[in-house]
Amino acid sequence: MVCPMVPPADAPTVARSGDLPSRLRAYRVLRRLATGGTSDILLACAEGPGGFERVVVLKILLRQFRHDGRFEQMFLREAAAYARLSHPATVRLYDFFGERDRLVLVLEYVDGLPLSRVQALLRGAGGRLDDAASLFVAWRLFSALAAAHAAKDPLTGEFGPVIHRDVNPSNVLVPWDGHVKLVDFGMAKVSGLDGDAPRGLLKGTYGYVAPEQARGEEVTVRADVYVGCLLLWELLAGRKAIVRAARFEGDIDLGTSTPSFPALATLRPDLPRVLLDAVACGLGTNPDGRGLTADDVSNVLRAVADLDEGRRSLIETLAALRSPAAEEQPIGTTSHTQAVITPVTSSAADRKVPSHRPVSLSGHVPAQGIGAALWVVAGLLALALGLVLGLRPRPHAPPSFGAPPAPVAAPANTVSVPGPAGSPLPSPNPPPAVNAVSPASPTDLHESTSGTITVPSSRAGHRVWIDDRLVGEAPGRYGVSCGTHSIRVGSQGDVQRVNVACDSEMLVR
Repeated sequence: MVCPMVPPADAPTVARSGDLPSRLRAYRVLRRLATGGTSDILLACAEGPGGFERVVVLKILLRQFRHDGRFEQMFLREAAAYARLSHPATVRLYDFFGERDRLVLVLEYVDGLPLSRVQALLRGAGGRLDDAASLFVAWRLFSALAAAHAAKDPLTGEFGPVIHRDVNPSNVLVPWDGHVKLVDFGMAKVSGLDGDAPRGLLKGTYGYVAPEQARGEEVTVRADVYVGCLLLWELLAGRKAIVRAARFEGDIDLGTSTPSFPALATLRPDLPRVLLDAVACGLGTNPDGRGLTADDVSNVLRAVADLDEGRRSLIETLAALRSPAAEEQPIGTTSHTQAVITPVTSSAADRKVPSHRPVSLSGHVPAQGIGAALWVVAGLLALALGLVLGLRPRPHAPPSFGAPPAPVAAPANTVSVPGPAGSPLPSPNPPPAVNAVSPASPTDLHESTSGTITVPSSRAGHRVWIDDRLVGEAPGRYGVSCGTHSIRVGSQGDVQRVNVACDSEMLVR
């Protein structure tokens, strides 16, 4: 793939920036794809002798986490996981290096959309992936998982499985040519490596966590099999298995430790029995009874599906969805916006009984918080009054919470929180807008695009939700993308809207 020519004003050549590390100078940055919870994702062009060019993705650990041992270890494990993988259904690692306190992953660029985006576009049009395309997507996913679970240490040749631990539609990339790939091993558990998170720390994405993960128990390859079968269930059922219910959206550990959704055989009795049995076995809530490997599921899918027809159907579906707007939101190698790192209390980890929290199988999730509803009602009343008086209604300013207070000393508990889920990636030439991410330049390539929300020790013991996601307990510091976020401290606390400036710290009282 020839690197596109970008005017210097939009994407200056990195090689002209003398303050960048020498290995980074080999990459010409084209644009910023996204800023995740802990890293910058940049589209770049690798340049070499004789006019060599290759489009790649640079994943760079954000400045505020470069000296945090926990996040540095996560970055190192991600690199180690990629180094053990060599499979066409997983994104490739080209290079990994660190210079001047920078850690940089150089990854394969995948031109297309994440599965979550494909599903959203199809739902908007009143459709979904057909069975042939769904089975093909699932086969590629389980082929990638089987390769990861069978991985070996490249130096010793010893068996060293890689457990993904965050399989979800956002991490399944669907390029325009249909060759689906699994990405984002940032939460992976790599056998034989030290520095993994302590037991009892929940890693994953809401709705795509195995029951034993949700309980804070030991995670094995069977957890990936469970979530892979859950994703296959959703593809064939045409709906989500677990949807957040009102008022209990923050109880991540309870929402998936006792999942409740109908068997696929009940919804789709027309499917082959061997496939229905495999999904039922893979979705067993007891990991000890989940005697099914990713390779087993891959073989079942190969036996019941016409894979060539499935890929053709997938390509045709993508062609119908493809538009300039969609192409301006490349997936790169990650679209990780929903990942959470949530401390699980000992009582929650030991809890074995079903929660009072209902698991919704369908329906719209209502707006969160009484405060938001009051503002909507107030806006409607103002609009009605304006119409009665024959006046043009004027826009109302959002609630203000005052200027950000001065930074405070950082408590020990620090957790990264991504921006609001579901927000599209920036286009190559976005129009001027508040909080818009501009193309990178030699001077702003590593400028911070995130800030910090701090909950003080005066709120100790209260759980913290940011953008409707449970992120931990007070006290704590939480990295977020620049812009407006909702935060709630305590299950009965009020929802606040705060505006976090880039490279600043917002204290929530």
